[in-house]
Amino acid sequence: MALIDGRDGNTIHFEEFHFAMPWEEKRPVVLVHGLGCNWTIWQKQIPFLAATRRVVAIDCRGSGLSQPARQGWWMSDMGADIHAVIRYLGLQKPDVVGLSIGGAVAMHYAIEFPDDLARLITIGAPIGPIEAVRATRAQDYEFIMNNPIEVIARKRMERAFTGCRDARLKEWVIAMISSMQIDSYRSQAAAGANMD
Repeated sequence: MALIDGRDGNTIHFEEFHFAMPWEEKRPVVLVHGLGCNWTIWQKQIPFLAATRRVVAIDCRGSGLSQPARQGWWMSDMGADIHAVIRYLGLQKPDVVGLSIGGAVAMHYAIEFPDDLARLITIGAPIGPIEAVRATRAQDYEFIMNNPIEVIARKRMERAFTGCRDARLKEWVIAMISSMQIDSYRSQAAAGANMD
């Protein structure tokens, strides 16, 4: 576990894993989670990746143990946090993987620091305001701004886990999201809603 100071005076938490011998290591991989989650969302993937790679799993600004210095930030601020961790660790051209809004954070990192990564991998990442989903996003954003975190987590995960046979996994993610401070969740959601 490590904490570093990022842009704007916020504290960024990350976990680092590597089980391979240094001479066996391939390019490092940086994992960026989705809205309301934290680095533990990657716990099933980390052992596989860390067998041959140096893996860094980051808590985005406002998630897990990362503490924002203020509320209300931009996607570029979250991308700069990723950059701060990569520079702090001295990672050379990592692969950056982002899930959901973490994919958007990773895209902003890649746009601002294109020479600092080898590959960008996004999973279910929003790409900005698309007319076909604008109304749905506006409704989701209004729901987030007007409900407690537990209600938001349950509704979002009921939709995300449609057809999932593992109720424990869904409840685990709901509990993870529900543990987040509502103001930080809303700041992450606003950064996603305002990105282009």
